[in-house]
Amino acid sequence: MYLYTDTTDHIIVGLLSDEFQWLEYHEEKSIKRSSNELHHTIYKILEKHELKFSKLRGFLFAAGPGSYTGMRLSEGIAQICEWQGIRVNSFYHVDVPHLLKSEEGVWFSKAFKGEYFFYEWKRASENKSRLLNEEDFIQELKKFDVANIYTNFEDKKLLQNLDIDIEITSTAHDIRKFPRKIFQEVVDGNLRFPPLYYRSEESEFKIPAK
Repeated sequence: MYLYTDTTDHIIVGLLSDEFQWLEYHEEKSIKRSSNELHHTIYKILEKHELKFSKLRGFLFAAGPGSYTGMRLSEGIAQICEWQGIRVNSFYHVDVPHLLKSEEGVWFSKAFKGEYFFYEWKRASENKSRLLNEEDFIQELKKFDVANIYTNFEDKKLLQNLDIDIEITSTAHDIRKFPRKIFQEVVDGNLRFPPLYYRSEESEFKIPAK
């Protein structure tokens, strides 16, 4: 069995069969006491299935994009697994459309500090990511009237206020809906990426000028 965590936006913990089908899927919207909640949920799921941590076939997790604090939760578990000789594979939310064979589109998420992480990919051009303020973000998003638009966070007020006639797909929902397609690619490709933060550590912890 494979343990799965996603702490990019809130806490998601799952257990997958060897064929990458969900046996358990737990989602916690609140991020208060996130470390305690994550560890407690993992313990309860493993206990329910009478599974010891050391007997896991592997650990899979979403390595970003996300906040520094959120991403360190899953990365910390990954490092423990590696110390114990447990296989670790990771991927980015921005890669989920690629893994599902989407050839172009945009992915966004709320990056805090009044900014939005905006990632764009096209068939014939280089992939690129940017941090945008809310006004620029909305204007940029409106340009993509025929593209696939993805996100992994739920801000219904913002999404309802967008004056665009297009469906926005949740990559978190895609992961839950198509686990075999996504995780088979991740494991077969032996993907293992470092945490992808919304901004550099220097920028994240920069002391504001007086």
